[in-house]
Amino acid sequence: MELLRTESGPGRRAADLVERACVDCLHRERSRPAAGAQSSTAYSQVAGQELLLRIQSFARSRLADPELGPGMLARHHHISLRYLQKLFKDHGQSPAGWIRNERLSRCRAELRDPRLAHLSVAVIGDRSGLYGASHFSRLFRKRYGVAPGEYRRHQPGLRTAA
Repeated sequence: MELLRTESGPGRRAADLVERACVDCLHRERSRPAAGAQSSTAYSQVAGQELLLRIQSFARSRLADPELGPGMLARHHHISLRYLQKLFKDHGQSPAGWIRNERLSRCRAELRDPRLAHLSVAVIGDRSGLYGASHFSRLFRKRYGVAPGEYRRHQPGLRTAA
């Protein structure tokens, strides 16, 4: 490390970054509790975060499924509905709200995608599990402040079928 410090430029910056990372690691190691309740709480939090990521990945792969909802997620991951709600609440969300936002985000991306310009707005909603054109339009407008068709028309370089 001292050899790197004598250099100027990238070598010096690299040495500083490595040193800072080592010091941070040592501080974390010293502040880590031995064995006991605190470390099991930390483990439990990490396990909960990993489970939440798996749940979200599963849900994203099934956004078009009309049966997708908190109950399905809890059953598929063998947890209680209450625990599922707690996992999402720890991140400031509800399972149903997160699913709705993911569906709307996917629709928004598809409305911008020139390769999907031939699809109607209703079909875009259906593809993400937001069935019924008026239902989809109402949710989209509430979330983004504009109707999905209008949003699509204002995308630069996007030509839609009449």
